[in-house]
Amino acid sequence: MTLLSQTKRSNHTLLALDTSGPTLYMGIYEKTDTAPVTLGERQVTSDSQRYHSAILMDELGELLKAAGKTLNEIDDLAIHNGPGSFTGIRTGLISARTFGQFLPITPYAINAFELILYACSSILFPAQALQVAIDARRGRIYYASGKFEQGAFAWQQSPCLLPIEALSPDYPVIASQSLLAAITDVLKDKPLAEKNRKGTEFSWEKNRHSHKLLSIEALYEKTPPSRLMAMMLLSACQQKFHPPSCSWQTLLPLYLEEPNITLPKKNPVILPVADF
Repeated sequence: MTLLSQTKRSNHTLLALDTSGPTLYMGIYEKTDTAPVTLGERQVTSDSQRYHSAILMDELGELLKAAGKTLNEIDDLAIHNGPGSFTGIRTGLISARTFGQFLPITPYAINAFELILYACSSILFPAQALQVAIDARRGRIYYASGKFEQGAFAWQQSPCLLPIEALSPDYPVIASQSLLAAITDVLKDKPLAEKNRKGTEFSWEKNRHSHKLLSIEALYEKTPPSRLMAMMLLSACQQKFHPPSCSWQTLLPLYLEEPNITLPKKNPVILPVADF
């Protein structure tokens, strides 16, 4: 596995896409020695008439035009591979695999847990274990816990599907906005571990909106996921740790569950008998 792809151009350009949720995030960034320089960003929230699959290429064309770039000038592509909307993730990955197969672009898959742990461990909770909870509906969460430290992810629990009651009161939670009230109700009566009881007056009920419980949407409002992915890949290049993927053949979704659909029963087809 290699780090960011090598190019003869002096300016190294990255395209980042997140199609996993109701808001489509995309951005074009230029690599520097310190931080990615934003050449252009777009955020589009889909409604019932405008799915990501219908608007992605048009929005990408507008973004490239605003940034003064073409697809042939993009060196690397960071793609959010889930969990989230099945259709949205599939739309993003199909585009990334196509670009990686037919253009001189190196794609990288980054999932939501890696992105959130990287952002929060680097900025808000350095060297501290965190829990990430993404709304999976019906009282369930897409869950992972751990921290990002010294260029590596240290997982306490790798990504999985759990009931919301599985959350621990001992570590901060970064969660979907729709889960905040339910998480408070679940954790307010859970006792802290013995090692965390002494010298603490923390209460989940009193600190519902404290630094111990943050929404993913608030994190993304401050720094959109496309920019976070650019920051993560630049950090990978500087610290010499490996990004999650670097070939279009290995771009796979992180669904964590099967699609909740029922296939229709096929009725037998009866062909008319010709009259002779």
